[in-house]
Amino acid sequence: MAEDAKAAPQVAPTSLDQQMAADLAAHQSSPDKVDYKQALGSDWQNFAAGAGEQAVGLGRRLVQLGAAPAQWIEAQFPGLAKWGNDALGSPSAAEIAKSNQQEIDDAKRRDVALNSTKAGLAGNVAGGVASTMLPIAGLAKAGVPLAASVLNPATYAAAAGSGAVQGALQPVATGDSGTTNALMGAGLGVASKSLVNAVGRIAAPVGDALNAARDKAVQVLEDAGVNLDAAQKTGSAFLNKLRSSFSDNPFTANAQQAFVGDQKTAYNRAVLSTVGENADAATPEVMARAQDRINGVFADVLNRNNVKVDDPLLTKIGAAQAAASEAEQKPIVSVANRILSAANANDEIPGQIAYGIKKDLDQYASSADSTLAYHARQLRSALMDGINDSLSPTDQQQFAQARLQFGNLKSIEPTIDRMGNGDISPAKLANVMAQKRNRGVSIYGRGDQSLNDLAQAGNMLLRDPTPNSGTTSRLMMQAAPALIGGAFGGATSRDPEHPFGNIGNIAAGVAAGYAIPKLGQMAINSPAVANYLAKGLPGAAKTTLQLPQKNALVGGAVQRIPYEAEASQP
Repeated sequence: MAEDAKAAPQVAPTSLDQQMAADLAAHQSSPDKVDYKQALGSDWQNFAAGAGEQAVGLGRRLVQLGAAPAQWIEAQFPGLAKWGNDALGSPSAAEIAKSNQQEIDDAKRRDVALNSTKAGLAGNVAGGVASTMLPIAGLAKAGVPLAASVLNPATYAAAAGSGAVQGALQPVATGDSGTTNALMGAGLGVASKSLVNAVGRIAAPVGDALNAARDKAVQVLEDAGVNLDAAQKTGSAFLNKLRSSFSDNPFTANAQQAFVGDQKTAYNRAVLSTVGENADAATPEVMARAQDRINGVFADVLNRNNVKVDDPLLTKIGAAQAAASEAEQKPIVSVANRILSAANANDEIPGQIAYGIKKDLDQYASSADSTLAYHARQLRSALMDGINDSLSPTDQQQFAQARLQFGNLKSIEPTIDRMGNGDISPAKLANVMAQKRNRGVSIYGRGDQSLNDLAQAGNMLLRDPTPNSGTTSRLMMQAAPALIGGAFGGATSRDPEHPFGNIGNIAAGVAAGYAIPKLGQMAINSPAVANYLAKGLPGAAKTTLQLPQKNALVGGAVQRIPYEAEASQP
């Protein structure tokens, strides 16, 4: 029976911890002959073992760092060390250091097998993140200096420093170097920061750099039906230069001109809508039609209403007249007298007479004499206010719309090109809206903002920020003879290895020279590409990818993962 007992197979330990304990005992007697793969268990056990190794690893490293000071203290106070050994049964500092080092070496050997499994490696990473990031997060929340920078460094220099600190806290096995761990940590810190930034860039390539003014300008133009390219949406200097080159390149110039032409048409239509017109260009016919229609509204309303000359109107006319008199603008003073003398016994001005006076002020308001024009507009505004105050609510609404369209019409007039195309210049329109008579709208935000918003948005986004120097075009024209000569030489030569000579290579080169700029143009003008570059990915995808950048704890955890994965290798 004794012999049978000796021959019976040994029962395997029932848990991973028991197996590791058995392995440790075997290692103490023969460290080079232990097969740690026998310690592998289920995925959950391997994960838990990996996490546990990392959780206690920081404590082992702290013991390792304190070994030298502890042994120095024992050497200085031998009596204290003897008392601790005799009275408390505690081992000496040297014995603790030796045992701790052995545990570190054993853990490294166990990781060889443990990290060969996905669950074990995942547990190792998770344990490292939990044992480092969570304590640092607590310190950062408590306001400890530099803790937040270590947790989620904002710069690459800070990332290197954070990685170095975390590397220095990694247990150092026999034959390894704490300095090497720190240097490796610094490098991986930079690499991890690059990874986090790259992932953030995927979520939003340019959008985070945009300002509120450009966001508003993009929204205004898109709402108005103006399609914008990626350069205009993002404001990227590189994309703007690329976009400008498409106007010079013979392969892309026509398509780019067509795209710009479509933008001009859409912009013209949007601006003309503010004067009640639906047209692609501000041609003389369109402008005359708008003027006649608006004046027709004024005439219709005033035919049915008289203007009450009350105290508010008298005050406004008096102020305008006094200002004109001080500026020696006699025609405006005379018109003001006409208004006051036109009132009948009921203190009312017949509508037709008020309309005639308004038409005379229109003429003065369009004068090349800026001072005369300014005072004419001031008096006209006072008269129009008086007319509006005399109307019924229904007529007031109609009259107010006509006044707004009339003011917009006068603002648009000087912005139309002189080539007969009827294109409205966004830059000129923005300049008109910034002038004194429109500052209430453009500077102080009073009244209807439709035309002012279009002016500012067009001036910001529809101008080409890179002047067309023709450099690209000239370079291509200079290179054309060489290209033609090379094509002729290749076509007439014969390579014995290729029955068609170099024609295939030449064709491929010509195709690439044509296709590359065309593909770039198609991409930059694509609404889908422009939206992605300006706004990034939609919804949850963008939020998820940007989380490491915007959440300190998540960012710190993500940046720790590559380091843990590397540090846990044998």
